Amino acid sequence: IVNNGTFFIKEGKEVKGYANIRFFPEDSTLFLNLLFFDKTIQGEGVFKHCYQKMKEIVLKKYNPKTIYFYTSKKNQHLKFWEKENFEIKETETPEKLKLICTLSESLSKE
Repeated sequence: IVNNGTFFIKEGKEVKGYANIRFFPEDSTLFLNLLFFDKTIQGEGVFKHCYQKMKEIVLKKYNPKTIYFYTSKKNQHLKFWEKENFEIKETETPEKLKLICTLSESLSKE
């Protein structure tokens, strides 16, 4: 992680993916702003590992109460987000979903 909230996935010196996080609309809410993986590393469990590692670091460092992000209805990982306790909600924008995870006190102190 770098100080502006960007996580980089590297293979050697080459960046193969990244995620950007920020606190919005308040400091207790974590907004997953952008997640990208190069096609060459997709399907190798990188997505799940990256999210788990980001969550571990963020919970220890910032102790957020809520994590959320917007995605498309075509997101291939919706089952994964459900398993991670994200509630999936429709939005006013066609084809867009809002995913929300409210963290319990015990989880946020891990």
